[in-house]
Amino acid sequence: EKSHKISDNINHRINGRLQWNINEKNKLILQPRVTVQNNSRNDTIDAVTGVESSLTTLVPISKLNNRQDENGDALNASLEIDYMHAFEKPGRSIAIEFIPSFRNKGGINNLANNLLLESSSSAVLTDQIISSTSGNLSYSTEIEFTEMIDSINGIEFEYQSDFNQNSSERLNEFYDFSDYYLDTLLSNRYINGYYRHALGAQYQYKMGKWRMDVGAYGQIAGLDGDQSFPYPEIIQREFFNVLPRASIRYGDHRSSHFRLFYRTNTNAPD
Repeated sequence: EKSHKISDNINHRINGRLQWNINEKNKLILQPRVTVQNNSRNDTIDAVTGVESSLTTLVPISKLNNRQDENGDALNASLEIDYMHAFEKPGRSIAIEFIPSFRNKGGINNLANNLLLESSSSAVLTDQIISSTSGNLSYSTEIEFTEMIDSINGIEFEYQSDFNQNSSERLNEFYDFSDYYLDTLLSNRYINGYYRHALGAQYQYKMGKWRMDVGAYGQIAGLDGDQSFPYPEIIQREFFNVLPRASIRYGDHRSSHFRLFYRTNTNAPD
């Protein structure tokens, strides 16, 4: 048996941060992130199976020749935008965060397998081309408004919004004598979207080194999907949740401190 493997993995990353202090009450921060990736791999296997007729002679039973080539590319890009504004009244502020992002990945896998049986002079041939692509377009938004009632008590209102649009396709084509044909049982094509809106409020208490926060959020989320292969299917779901949270803190980060958190959340289906 002889085998030969070659693989390459190339990555490029760009991260940036731009902060603009517009004035003493307004601030804008931009954080772009870009990742580009390329992967390639080549595997070769040549093997002979047989029996020894003598110390130096091998009688072949079968011969195997296997070739596999893979090539894929990926692109991830996002831009985090943060804006903060402080009002004239002390303790009153608003913060807005918006993050659009884009991901795309694709590749081709060529598989050629040839098994020759010497006894019957017959061959088992496998020749496949597998192409796969996946993409994601999403954004998330978060708005926080804080109001201090006095030096001890405060209240915060928060709105969150998320949107994800995903697409996935895997096409498996096999060679049959004269041409390539799509194998619908081993192929799939799926598009799905997920959205989430959450609105909530929490009460804040500060006294000396003590800080307490208690709040709850109402959340509505939806999932929809459209599948073409291996069989058609449409999915539509909607969810509603009430998510409480609470925390207690004592001290600060410069000295001994104590923190206790209780949080609830939901995750988007995979």
